[in-house]
Amino acid sequence: MNDRISRLVEYILDELNELRTIVKHAQEGWNKFGVSSDDFYLGSVALDLHSFYNGLEKIFKLIALDIDKSMPQDSEWHKALLDQMVIEISATRPALISKQTHNILGEFLAFRHLIRNIYTHNIIPSKMQHLIENLPQTFEQIHLELSAFAEFLEKQSDLS
Repeated sequence: MNDRISRLVEYILDELNELRTIVKHAQEGWNKFGVSSDDFYLGSVALDLHSFYNGLEKIFKLIALDIDKSMPQDSEWHKALLDQMVIEISATRPALISKQTHNILGEFLAFRHLIRNIYTHNIIPSKMQHLIENLPQTFEQIHLELSAFAEFLEKQSDLS
């Protein structure tokens, strides 16, 4: 396998391990908030949800730059990058994520944007509940899709 692809595959797999830790931490924080109603846990969970999407976006950026050779540049680049990951680029790569995963991740992206623009003491728990409840299955789905993409990269690299 060529070094560039090998590093990308390793990065994807390492990032997935980090994301698994974030998912567990977010769930623990949410559970503690549920028991104590202590708002201090909300900030932690919000940061975990933010970090979850950030970690995925780092992977998406590397794929856009390394594989697609095309990174969105406009003011809406975060959304455009997510949109790019659902597109199959013929003779280059399959879609990285499914349309269903794209739609779910769009909610995480919107929440990340919200969290970046409010003070943590203004967080409304109900705005997070849907995301935190769907976080484990979202992670499992993205883990399957990114692992399959990493396998695709390895196979393509072995053929060249």
